[in-house]
Order: sequence, then C-alpha cells, then structure tokens
Amino acid sequence: MLVITIFLIIYLLKPYDGDIFKIKHNTVPNVFSKVNISIVLIILIISIITVIMDYILGLGYSESYLNIARTTMFLFIIISIPLVFYLYYLEKNVTEPLNKVSEIITEGITTIEDHSKHVEKLEKIKVNNEIRILIDSLRDMEYDVVKHAQNLRKVTSEKERYETELKLASDIQNSMIPKDFEEFHDKFSENRDKFELWGIMKAARQVGGDFYDYFQIDEDNIGFVIGDVSGKGISAALIMVKAMTLIQDYTKQYNDLSKAFYKTNNDLYEENVDDHFVTCWLGKINMKSNELSFVNAGHNSPLIKLNNNDFEYMDVKPGLVLAAMEDTDYKTHTISFKKDDTIFLYTDGVTEANEDYKEFYGEERLKNIINKHKNDNVNNIIESIKEDIKEFCNYEEQFDDTTMFIIRAK
Repeated sequence: MLVITIFLIIYLLKPYDGDIFKIKHNTVPNVFSKVNISIVLIILIISIITVIMDYILGLGYSESYLNIARTTMFLFIIISIPLVFYLYYLEKNVTEPLNKVSEIITEGITTIEDHSKHVEKLEKIKVNNEIRILIDSLRDMEYDVVKHAQNLRKVTSEKERYETELKLASDIQNSMIPKDFEEFHDKFSENRDKFELWGIMKAARQVGGDFYDYFQIDEDNIGFVIGDVSGKGISAALIMVKAMTLIQDYTKQYNDLSKAFYKTNNDLYEENVDDHFVTCWLGKINMKSNELSFVNAGHNSPLIKLNNNDFEYMDVKPGLVLAAMEDTDYKTHTISFKKDDTIFLYTDGVTEANEDYKEFYGEERLKNIINKHKNDNVNNIIESIKEDIKEFCNYEEQFDDTTMFIIRAK
C-alpha cells in the first residue's frame, strides 16, 4: 500500500519531462490532478486509521468495529481505482490535448507559412474524439483568419495607393484651373485697368467635373468659360480636362464662338464612351469695341449687371449640352459690355446647395446676396456668396462641385 501511494503521489505531481524526477517548476495542477490527490489522501488517511484500529483492538476494543472500518476502506479503494483510471484517461485524451492546442494557438501567425507550421503541430496531437473535431475547426478558422488578414492588407494597400493617385489627380486638376488673376490682368492690360476677374472651384470629392478658365485670345479679346461635366470622380475629371483644352484651342482658332462650340461638341461626342455630357457657357470680351459675345450649351443662366443696375439673370435660351449629339449648331449672342458692367457665372452646385436635401439654396437667394454686395471687389463678391452658402447649409460638407467666376469691365 505504501509503495502504491508513493507512485500515485509522483504521478500526481506531473507534468514531467522524460525523467519522472524532473518535475516542472511553478506548475499549477489541473482539476483532475486535484481530484486524484484528494482520493489518494483519503486512502492514505483510511489506511492510517485502519492501522490505528488494529492497535486499538489489541487494547480490547470490539473487532466488529474494526471490520466496519476495513470494509469501508476496501469499498473506497474499489471505487477509487476505476475513478483514477478514468481520470487518467481524461487527462491523456482531453486535458493534455487541450493544453497542447492552447499552447499552439497562442503562437502568433501572420502568413500562410505560419499557419502551415501550426497545422503540422496540431496534426501531432493524436486524438480521435471531439478534440479532433475542435482541432480541425481551429485549423480551418486560422486559415480563414490569415487569408482575411492578407486580403485586408492588400485592400488597405490598394486603398492607400488609390488615395495617393487621387491626391495626385486632384493636385493636377487644381493646377489646371487658373488662379493668376492679377498677373493675367497686368499682362493683358499694359498698365491700364481694363477688367478685374476672380474665380473659385471646389470639388465635392478629390476630383470633380466642374471647371472655369480664362485666357487671352489676341491683343483685344479675352475669353472665359465655365462648365460642368455630368457625374463625379476620375472619369468626369478627364472629360473636364479635355473640354477645357478643346474650348481654349478652338476659341483661339475660330472668331465665331458658335463654331468653337460646334467643333468641341463633335470631338467630345466622338470619344464619349461613358455617356457624359457637359453644360458650358463661353464668353469673349472685346476691350476695343466694348462688346461681350457668348454662347450657352445647356448651362445655368449667368447673372449680369449692366449700366450700374442690379444683377439680373440673362434671358437667353441655351443650346444643347456638349457631347450629347453630333453636329449640333449653337448660336452666338452679342451685347454691349462697358465700364463697371459685370457678369457672374456659376455651376448648379451653387443654386442646388442644401442641407440633407431639405431645401435648395436657389436662384433667388443667389441673386439677393450678389446684389447686396454688387459694388464690392469681385473677390469679395464671390467670398460673400461662398460664406452665405456655407451658412445656408449649416456648414455641412458639400454634395456637389461648386464653381463660380466673375469678370467686371473697368
């Protein structure tokens, strides 16, 4: 009995490495070990009690009392031995495999190669019960997690690259929109105040389809244009760049603006694979004759101030938008444009500005605010309108590209 007890105690002090006397330090016994220890201690106590009872019997105590104690110990041993084997079975087939699985899965994995090493270790755990099902599930789950992490890193990398390219595209687009207002005036006017001009373009996304442009046609004429490409994003920005280039080239090539629009429309229509269209307003001011010529391709009617009156919307029927139909004819209009006469161009991002689609900013409010500041410098007029739009929209982010351009004869 003493020898059996000693071996049981050694076993219960597991885990061990090879040699049973190499006991691991700082090891907390599991539940099964604690049960085994309790059983062995009870057996040991009963054995000691039995020895004591034998001694007491020699002192004259009843042997029937001692037989009860011996029978109790025998029954307890009969019950305990199968229990110990059962607990041993549980430890070998449940506890140890679970501990090994726990030890393996706590190792960090970031690649498929790491997962393969985990699989090799998991396959070394020899069990054929529910633990095997758990191991297989963990193996598959690890694989899915690693693949998802790899895909996520790839998507994140692609997103960062895409955002970098968008930022570059935005910088290129912004560089194409002229902002050298004073330099342009000084170069054209030869120390004479012939005009003043100002403009802003703010895309709703990184890049947009709105644009404005101004350029010298010859020594007496300056051209200016505003446009809005349908849609948003990269494709709209590409059409915008092409439209700006074609309009400026053809305006310098043809004296009649309607001819410039005719050629621009056909070129845009020919390569319009995404079915974009462009609303556009093109003007030309002759500083010698004090005339304004213009043509409108489906764009918002500008606000114009003539003869020191208030700003009013131009009552001229627009033509068809650009890139919608081949061989479309446009009509050129000409009016007098003298000192202090001013024309204000804008895109629908101004009049359709809103807060959660509750109400549009509208043409009437635009007209009122520009007349309130009609005698200000042209840059102050645009800034006043921009601030009024922000206030109207409760300073929420814009949902559409916003572009404004103004020019005043001096």
